[in-house]
Amino acid sequence: MGFWSSLGGVISTVSNWAKEAVKPIANVVKKVGSWMKDVGQITEAHLEGKNIIMDEDFSRRSIPLKRKNNNDLIWDEEDQLVAERQSILIKIEDQNSKILAIDRTTKENQNQTKLQLEVIELIIASQTIGRFAANIQLHEANLRIHHQSIQNSVGMLDSINRQRVGIKALFSQVNKIILSLDSAGINRHGATLIKDIDVDPRPGAISISNAYAAFDETVSLLYNEAEDFIHLTDRQIERALKVKAMAANVPSKQRRIEDWIDRSVIPSLRHANKSTHNLLLSLNEIPQIGNREQIQSIGSYRGNIEEQDD
Repeated sequence: MGFWSSLGGVISTVSNWAKEAVKPIANVVKKVGSWMKDVGQITEAHLEGKNIIMDEDFSRRSIPLKRKNNNDLIWDEEDQLVAERQSILIKIEDQNSKILAIDRTTKENQNQTKLQLEVIELIIASQTIGRFAANIQLHEANLRIHHQSIQNSVGMLDSINRQRVGIKALFSQVNKIILSLDSAGINRHGATLIKDIDVDPRPGAISISNAYAAFDETVSLLYNEAEDFIHLTDRQIERALKVKAMAANVPSKQRRIEDWIDRSVIPSLRHANKSTHNLLLSLNEIPQIGNREQIQSIGSYRGNIEEQDD
């Protein structure tokens, strides 16, 4: 089978594939658009935490002042010793109370600081989502570009092949007429046979194989990026649950932190996670070209067209 006969089969195969791929690719584009909205909600949900953890200072418990004893009664010497002993015990107890209060305050401040750091780390980790969003948008745009390039290449090759067939048929008929005129001896104007005119394009000038390889690689990149994003959201949910557990050690923040995690952060992450799974399903629906070897052989061919033609 000659080059152009093989090319005709390739054009038909790729053209059918391009038509079949239109709807799945449109579905992927739609899913990416929906996914981007879900990612935006994740960012907004995480930023709420900064306001919750920074909006008020941790309340320190005040230690009550010791009341001065204004008892003006006259005591005897024994009563005086008892009073002094009681005074010392009261001072010792008061100091112990102050130490315990300081310990509690220190511990609560430490818990407050740890919670602040965990919330900040949770927010910083969420910023990575922006990178995934940019990459997925880029791959989705490239997917459409490569598909359009393949459609354009197939269309041009099909048009060139049709024109080539028509021109060669015309050349053949004209040459037959000239030969008839020569045989009949009536070629008065000296018309000559049409020859040495190459109407065949050079193989490889338009590479369907390379265009499809770029498309296939973009699908893989988009798929891998989506899978990585799912792992990221899983880890982020674990971090959020850790922050929620730590909030129990800071009573002044516990309710607001738990509400923030349960109402905003985890639902947004799980919703984006689900959207990403749907995106993966859409990518799996994109058809593949079956006879890749035939396309690659056409794309890499560099021989003489005239010699290979049927």
